Amino acid sequence: MEEYREKFKSFDRQLESRNNDFAQGKEKQEKLFANFEEKKQSVESLIEQIEGLLPGATSAGLATAYNKRRVQAERSAKLYSWTFFIGIVVLAISAAATVTQTLSLWPFSWEFIRIESAKEYLDKILFKLPLVIPVLWATLTVSKRRSEMQRLAEEYAHKEALAQSYEGFKQQIVDLGKDDDALLQTSLKWY
Repeated sequence: MEEYREKFKSFDRQLESRNNDFAQGKEKQEKLFANFEEKKQSVESLIEQIEGLLPGATSAGLATAYNKRRVQAERSAKLYSWTFFIGIVVLAISAAATVTQTLSLWPFSWEFIRIESAKEYLDKILFKLPLVIPVLWATLTVSKRRSEMQRLAEEYAHKEALAQSYEGFKQQIVDLGKDDDALLQTSLKWY
């Protein structure tokens, strides 16, 4: 009988230990669930905050992209401007060289060619034409590209301004409290 009592007490201790372990596990589980709920609410709050900022971030990102493109177009326009002016200088020097016999800087003297016949002058011009035509063509091309880049820079500046203004305008429309969103739909069509 003593042996059974001992076994019963051992079994009772094991059962009590398991009950304690179960209670502690249940307590830990409840704490974990409570912690999970807190984290879940925190994540939901962050998601709402991010979703609230997302339209503004999209507009800001779009405005930044337009700003970068505008700056690139302005740099290209500036480069084309310098190239254009260099081309004009080369053309002016070529034109001056066509009519110059000698040129001295100190003491300054400039002697023009003596044209004895129209054929001689035409020969001099035709001799320099292979040098002048590529410079003229390059200058005209650069001038056209310069104009395109300036127009593009202005277009990107306009789009940048629109992107920066859009979200503010949208919020103002929402703040008006209109039940129908026709004004909002119209603004979306414009953008």
